[in-house]
Amino acid sequence: MGNNYLTVAEMENETKIPHQTIRRYMKIHGHYLVMKKSHKSFLIHENSVKTLNTIRSLYAAGKTNKQVDDHLINNGFALNLDSGNTHEHVSNVVSGGALQDLKNDMNSLHEKLNEQEKFNRLLLEKMVEQNERIESQQKYIDEKLTKRDELLLKSMREILEVKKINSPVQQQEQQEKKKWYYFWFK
Repeated sequence: MGNNYLTVAEMENETKIPHQTIRRYMKIHGHYLVMKKSHKSFLIHENSVKTLNTIRSLYAAGKTNKQVDDHLINNGFALNLDSGNTHEHVSNVVSGGALQDLKNDMNSLHEKLNEQEKFNRLLLEKMVEQNERIESQQKYIDEKLTKRDELLLKSMREILEVKKINSPVQQQEQQEKKKWYYFWFK
């Protein structure tokens, strides 16, 4: 097979699949068909005949859209990624094995991301626990300092009261002592 593109009507004659069905397959499974747009219609490459026949037989066997896609991927049908350029059709072919490798890599990355999220949650829990412990310790220290300050103030007040009480007595004693000394040393 060469480098020929067929219209939907020509593809209908080639595959014996009705054109409405071909158009539906193009919408649903177009990423497995090599196509290009020509004015208002699509042209399908002749290499896609086998793919269309396979899709037809899978639907005839009662498969769903997803099951058909999975079958095409797993059996080496090329996945064609259109570049979106309207002037030039560029198709990057991705084999089923490469697509499976990409899925495996994505699953691996997903697992690692889940592990990282779990680690982050544990780390956050530890940080919260440490913050609670630090707050508890700070509260304990503040309470002890407040209690110590209250006791210190209470002690100082008692000392001042004792001094106030003792002060007149001491003054009187000093006066008496003066008088006593004064009496002897006149």
